[in-house]
Amino acid sequence: MTSECICGISRAVLLLNVVLTAAYASPSQHGVQQQYTIAAAEMAECLNELARTGSVFVAADSRLTAGKYCQQLSELLTPEQALSRVLADSGLHYQQIGERHFVIKPLAVLSAAAKSPTEIVVSFSLPELQATALAAQPDWQQTTSQSSGIRQTVKQTPQTISMLNTAAFQPFNQTDLGEVLRSSAGIYSTANSFTGNREFRSRGQLLNPFMIDNQPFADANFAVSDLDIVYFDLLEINRGTNGIVQDNGINSASVNLRPKQADKTVARQGSMSLGDLLKYRISADITGAVLNRQDLSGRAVVVAQRQQDAADYSDNSRYGALARLSWQPGAASQIELYHIAQTDRQQQRSKIRPLLYADLTNYDGPLSTNFWPVWAGAEQNMSFSRLIVRQHLASQWQSSLHISRASQQQTALVPDVFGYPDRQTLSLSFGALDNSFEFAADKVALTLDGSTLLADFPLDVSITASRAWHQNYQQLQLMDYQATTVLQPHSFTALNRNQARPTAVADSFVNDSHYQISGLKLAGRIALTDSTLLSASLRRNHSRYNNKGSFATDTERTQYTNLYFGLSQAIGTAQWYVSYANTVDFRQGYLSMLDLVVSPVRFASWETGIKADFWQQRGQFTVSAYRSEQRNYAQLVAESFPAQSGWEVALAYQSHWLQLDASYSRSFSAASPDTVAQRQFQFPDSLYRLMLSTPLDKLIAGSTLGIAVEGETRQHYQLPAFSRRQPVAVSQPASWRLNSYYRVTAGNGRVFTLSIKNLLDKAYFDGVDINRGWAAYGAPRHFSLTFEQQF
Repeated sequence: MTSECICGISRAVLLLNVVLTAAYASPSQHGVQQQYTIAAAEMAECLNELARTGSVFVAADSRLTAGKYCQQLSELLTPEQALSRVLADSGLHYQQIGERHFVIKPLAVLSAAAKSPTEIVVSFSLPELQATALAAQPDWQQTTSQSSGIRQTVKQTPQTISMLNTAAFQPFNQTDLGEVLRSSAGIYSTANSFTGNREFRSRGQLLNPFMIDNQPFADANFAVSDLDIVYFDLLEINRGTNGIVQDNGINSASVNLRPKQADKTVARQGSMSLGDLLKYRISADITGAVLNRQDLSGRAVVVAQRQQDAADYSDNSRYGALARLSWQPGAASQIELYHIAQTDRQQQRSKIRPLLYADLTNYDGPLSTNFWPVWAGAEQNMSFSRLIVRQHLASQWQSSLHISRASQQQTALVPDVFGYPDRQTLSLSFGALDNSFEFAADKVALTLDGSTLLADFPLDVSITASRAWHQNYQQLQLMDYQATTVLQPHSFTALNRNQARPTAVADSFVNDSHYQISGLKLAGRIALTDSTLLSASLRRNHSRYNNKGSFATDTERTQYTNLYFGLSQAIGTAQWYVSYANTVDFRQGYLSMLDLVVSPVRFASWETGIKADFWQQRGQFTVSAYRSEQRNYAQLVAESFPAQSGWEVALAYQSHWLQLDASYSRSFSAASPDTVAQRQFQFPDSLYRLMLSTPLDKLIAGSTLGIAVEGETRQHYQLPAFSRRQPVAVSQPASWRLNSYYRVTAGNGRVFTLSIKNLLDKAYFDGVDINRGWAAYGAPRHFSLTFEQQF
């Protein structure tokens, strides 16, 4: 081998590793913007300067960077954004293989590869135009997820993750968390006939927990569906077993809400909406530097709304706000504080309407009915506060302290039905329940994150110690009340709604439960090769539960370990993954009508799938398959739960002329032979969702048209028969509905939007109470007109 060849090999790989020591300037947090000042120079020099500034590892082959140059850069950016700017128009792109590890690769990495005789390669280019009229989809190669316990991009995460941009739902006038969730892949809405609240299920079980910035916000689904999305930028939905990051393992899905950030650049936006069911909606959003200080920024969001739901006589009002401050006292420190508060009132509340008759399987009843009495109503308050302190340490390490508090209060006076309406007289007898609910969650978490090399392999590590305190309090008063209402044939409209308000209390029941969870989590991810990532998380929890109630008083302590393993393999532009989780749900239930089951259950689940980019990374395709099974906990025979399995597929695409989001979910449930529950139910075995938007500049400049389709297949239930011992089998027909909007940009920051929900006026159920057999109708066709102004 010649010396020239040896020298050529020695120069083949240029490793741009910049390891900052304690004497060097403290690094910036991954994902947090900082000032990058890079002069126009050779590409290798630009990457070196970027690595030093951002305190990241950048590896590149010197043959790729030879003869290439970067343009001058001086801007406030994240490391990923800075890399994209430096590599622009160079024919190169980066691949993230660790928390702060990046590898530079050519865009057409397969072009020079030898083709096999049977290989067919088809390539073409699309015009490089940006979609300015459409809400940008989160880039899963840059947007990070914490669902596996270690910070990594959505595409690299070996789980089924949906990242939803709230701006994409605003043109449809979908402003509630509940509306967004029921439009999401693999999520189905059920309901509680006592409280009127919608509940959500995924893969056969309750969707739980709800989090804000990965901190507990709601332990159950009581008032969460009415939370306004105006406070948030992104919604992260992790379908599948969780419990690595969360305090308790739920074999369903979790929702993580990401509040809007405070920005130093001044921006103001306001909107006003009116409609036939929407009496008014007003919102305002302002952000910028506070007191003209560059180290202090703030954000304020307010919303006021009054509307009617599907019930004829309902009247719902809402008032809420977000206040946020961000202070950067030094280059290595950051402090953030924010508070979210919202109040909702429902007068003449009637979200649960008739009804799944036990013998009417082909039921397609009226869209809007209201037979509850005029006194039915509720009021609820939600709040969430959080303090975040981040400190960058020497080299690649940083620490953070998180303190949060969440609370909910709800009071509701609702009817208590004594059965189903009589088919001959269409009369219904009912009593009344006065339900009061309080929830509080405090949590403190200390985290240490860092990146290092383990035997020349990039390794990301996260260590978190946390303690959470939860309280659920419910008082249920059985009112001394009995009344009868008569329903009009065919329309089921109540003929005598003006019933006297109940005042006397016949009996009262209380459930006051407290539990604490102390946890220690260790998570890591190692890059075995440029294309192979192995992640693992181990969480040890110590839980203490104490309950004082009218029916039972008990205390329980338990210790358990949650495990998670994930493998992700890049194959061209695709990412194949497989994961395994083994977690414990130590409560197995939630507070609803004095029913909180403390029965630790362990679930084991497997999932595999492929995430792929197509059409020059403008399209994203995901297909996954899963299976979960119950395992006994500590040799105890717990309540049996059927094994769940299924598959899901999702497609997303965005260009200058089209934005598309489509999904299909198919699930299978097998009842366990030793099932002890007398009441079994099966949720829709198929769910499909479609959202489509396209600009119509050729028709009217600055105009956009969008449509969205939601649908479920036929559902089967085993409902209580009240007067019989055996439950009654019923079937709900398949349903679907179409939402649409037309949007026009008028210039000078003005935007007008016409939104039409349920365009074809389809009958469908917004939720079904599986415990009582009642159904909640979705709203009929209705429209709203929105005016937005940006300053």
